[in-house]
Amino acid sequence: KAGYYDVYFHLYKMRMRGRDRGDDKGNYNFIIHGDDGPEEAALDIQNAETGWNHLGSFYFSPDTAKIELSNKTQLRMVFADAVKIVEL
Repeated sequence: KAGYYDVYFHLYKMRMRGRDRGDDKGNYNFIIHGDDGPEEAALDIQNAETGWNHLGSFYFSPDTAKIELSNKTQLRMVFADAVKIVEL
């Protein structure tokens, strides 16, 4: 159904031991493809919550919703868990 939708990304923050305790600094970078063309969104990992994080609101037609997670980041690893699209 065409309309505006909130887009969320589910983030799982790993608990690490030793020197690197998972205090990574950097962004997950997304490209959200909707009716208005591709739009970039970033999620600051250090300030993000474990669980669902809001990426923004976008207009989608029934066949245009596409969310990409880029590997272009300062982080050592990128984990993709889940995306949720909620009709407004």
